[in-house]
Amino acid sequence: MAMSPRIPAAPTPHVAIATDARRGEVYIEVFDRHSLQSVAAPQCLAIVDAVKALGTAPIVVAGSGAEALAAAARRESIEATAILPDLLPDALDLLFPACEMPVTDSLRPLYLRPPDAKPPAPSPFLGAGA
Repeated sequence: MAMSPRIPAAPTPHVAIATDARRGEVYIEVFDRHSLQSVAAPQCLAIVDAVKALGTAPIVVAGSGAEALAAAARRESIEATAILPDLLPDALDLLFPACEMPVTDSLRPLYLRPPDAKPPAPSPFLGAGA
């Protein structure tokens, strides 16, 4: 999402992508504006904790969780601007970087939150005589 051409050029050194994770949390990653290298690893954090990942310099925050995160940052005197609340991942944004990936690399899902579902308890009827 940080590679989206929809993100306008800005004088801030970093851009954060914040996706609403519900429950007062955001999925967040912070990138260098020029290299698009990650400067804060992707995490699922409470909004108040995610503010710390933004740093203290002015920052642009994009994504469905941007407004809530930027508002929390401004309460902490961090100059944060929310943009593009409708920004979604787009495979085309990865087209050129994917061409540079070594053939040995493989894609794996990245889970930022443990699963909510739990396996069911064993049934007391299993193995009982009929």
